[in-house]
Amino acid sequence: MGHASPLIVVGLMILSASAPARGAGGNPPEELLKEKDLRRSGTTYVLGAESEVQKKLHDTRALYQQLSFSERKQQEFAQGVAGNTALIQDLTQQRIMLNQQLQQAATVAQNNQLVAMINELTDRLNLLREAAADPTTKRELDALVPRQREAFVQAVIGLRHLVDVTSERYKALAEDPQVKEALADLNRKTKAKLTLGPSRSFLASAKLLEKVEASVLTATVELRKAGGVYWLDATFNGKVTKPMVFDTGAGITTLPAELADEIGLKPGPTDPSVSCKTADGTVVRAKLMTVPALRVGKFTVKDVECAVMPRGKADVPPLLGVTFHKFFTYKFSPESGTLVLTKVDTPEEQERRAAPRTGSSRASRSRRAARPDGPSTSGNKGDPAGPN
Repeated sequence: MGHASPLIVVGLMILSASAPARGAGGNPPEELLKEKDLRRSGTTYVLGAESEVQKKLHDTRALYQQLSFSERKQQEFAQGVAGNTALIQDLTQQRIMLNQQLQQAATVAQNNQLVAMINELTDRLNLLREAAADPTTKRELDALVPRQREAFVQAVIGLRHLVDVTSERYKALAEDPQVKEALADLNRKTKAKLTLGPSRSFLASAKLLEKVEASVLTATVELRKAGGVYWLDATFNGKVTKPMVFDTGAGITTLPAELADEIGLKPGPTDPSVSCKTADGTVVRAKLMTVPALRVGKFTVKDVECAVMPRGKADVPPLLGVTFHKFFTYKFSPESGTLVLTKVDTPEEQERRAAPRTGSSRASRSRRAARPDGPSTSGNKGDPAGPN
């Protein structure tokens, strides 16, 4: 057999050296990695899903900030209405006393002075009542907050699914012999060591998601069916526990007069009245009052608006209405007899939960929020959805 010419051998060696590295199946390693949805970022090959994770995390943070703002406005409005109610009661009592003094006025000057004071009080009362009677802001916030809360919770669930799927894909790619060979081929041609993701950015996002998830609090409450309705246990002011009907159709939490007495609510003539339609279709004039604290499961809501029934209406059971469960996203399952309450922690609640407990302050005592047992808070600090 003849020998190959030295020139031919050298030519073949040159061609072999200049040919691009081939991965499994004969494809260049870059093409193979691209087929696996991997792209180079610095010295790391990352999945295209990483950019989607970043986008969804940004969107989730925006939803959280919108929800926090709306919840804060809702709480401020509720506090303002509660404050107006107390002030209306105080001014009404002052006007009653001035009217009594007017009947005993000894001089014209004294009479005129008392009349002027009564007129001023009347004007202030009218302004306060007009502000309290305007339902537009309350109605808008009560409709907006549940929608925003549900949107945020669903965004967190979707983001968790995407992060988990992406992490599993990285695990599978790390064991893929084609990917291993492609990276090895590339590293034989470069000084910088090329690696497979996830990137540091993705790992940071996954860690941040855990913090976001910590703001979504859930509790399952057992319900009991009796008389065609579902009952649960509720604790008033941390002291009195009573069964209540869970009623998704009740606009306001309703208390019989006897239960109101037991928890310290004493309706007076200056308390505003509200019309309530009972199950039998009867319209009853009840007194609008506020329960300082109402707990169901592990969640406590401060300053729950309620209607106290007149004493002659003993056949109306205590109803847990929208004025309590508007603070939650809830899922009611008649089949299993359970109620799942989901609440999103406000930024300040997260901040207080992380802070050392050195005693309560005036600010912490004045805050109003739905919360798990522990301090209640309000404000806009400590965004769990990440730094600005």
